[in-house]
Order: sequence, then C-alpha cells, then structure tokens
Amino acid sequence: MKDPLQEKDALYSKLRKSRLIEESVESLVQLFMFVANEGAESSHENTKAWSKLARRWLRRLHQHGISDGLLRDVNLELSPLRFKKKLERTLHGSVVTLGVEMTNVDEVSFSAKIANLFAVLLEKIDVTKIKQCERYGCNNYYFGGDRAKWCSNKCGTYVRVNHKRKLDKERQML
Repeated sequence: MKDPLQEKDALYSKLRKSRLIEESVESLVQLFMFVANEGAESSHENTKAWSKLARRWLRRLHQHGISDGLLRDVNLELSPLRFKKKLERTLHGSVVTLGVEMTNVDEVSFSAKIANLFAVLLEKIDVTKIKQCERYGCNNYYFGGDRAKWCSNKCGTYVRVNHKRKLDKERQML
C-alpha cells in the first residue's frame, strides 16, 4: 500500500532529500503540519510513527513553549546528521541553530529529517502562533494568527453550525 505522504506535492520530496533551504517558511510550516496531522491517519506504520513524533513535539511546544527538554529531544533526533544541527537558547529566549547542512541524505532516517524541519521552524517562526484546533474531537495543529481558533474552514463551520443548532433548540423550548 502506498504511503499517503509520498503522494503529497514536491515539498514532501524535498523533505525526503532535505532540500528545505530554498522553501518559504509558510510552505515549511504547512509541510510539518501535514506530517503531524495527516500522517496520524495513515495505514503505513512508519508514517504513523513520524506523525506521532511530530505531534509529541507540537504538543510539548504548545503546552510548555520552548523548553530545555524539548530542545534536548529534538537534538537527540538530529544527532545522526553528518553535520549536526544543534538547537540552543539565546539570552533573549529565542532559538538559534548551530551547524548547517547535512550530507549523505539517503543514510539519514526520516525522523532526523523531521527533526531538521522542526528545528528550522523553531528558528524561523513565532512559536506562539502554533495552536491546536478548538473543535471538540479535532486534535489537529495549525499555524494561525491571534484570533484563529480552528485548523480549517471545515472545523469552523462545524462549530458555528452546532452552536446555532444549540441556540435554536434552546429558543424552541422557551
């Protein structure tokens, strides 16, 4: 059975080849969220494991911010890279990356590539904009503005329609 992640656009291919430097931050965020959210529903065991790893990091980031434990765990996954990438906190609390490219990409595990992508995101985005969907039953993560509440229009519509139905039902009972 084909892995659904392999059917994703050229970004997935670039992740597999670790050619992420030339991509926009927005497309990197979309790719990481795709791995975290869509991979969980895959029938492919490796994809589920990668998704679980990405979701675990997102959950920790969402709940505790950039903690030393999170950086330690990401650095552990980054350790197989030939030219290691190590995350450290600056005096101001932001994250910087020490080290750069990796070589022999084919020899590196996909978990290390996901860790590399996560490291790029920690370095380049405002992590306070990573949120978890507020719709009951949806556990997806997304990158959104201050007022964003849902991961997609579908979830937003679902919440608004259910809220309206609840209000209509209460009005009928009066």
